[in-house]
Amino acid sequence: MGKSNIPKHISDRMKQIIAQTTGKFDNDKDEEFEFDLLPEYNIKGTGIIYCTITDNRTFVKIERGTGVYIIEENFNQLGKHLVYCMNGEIVLIEQEQLEKIGYD
Repeated sequence: MGKSNIPKHISDRMKQIIAQTTGKFDNDKDEEFEFDLLPEYNIKGTGIIYCTITDNRTFVKIERGTGVYIIEENFNQLGKHLVYCMNGEIVLIEQEQLEKIGYD
């Protein structure tokens, strides 16, 4: 198997998001466990929005109002954020489309 080309800070953030959303924290280590919660956002509006995935060519249909977590801000040259959607998709989206709802 080849080595993953996903940057470590992104894979670490994904692990943190998955642990937070599932409630399953890997706390089997002897060291004290610290975990900063990430704020949840909603995609503004109602209806459907089409977002690109990281290849910038493929569009994915996402229902507005879906909860998302920001993986990385300003991910590309256009300033779009890389977000994890609660439906399992990872897409690029503009900051203006997101509404912070806090720590739900």
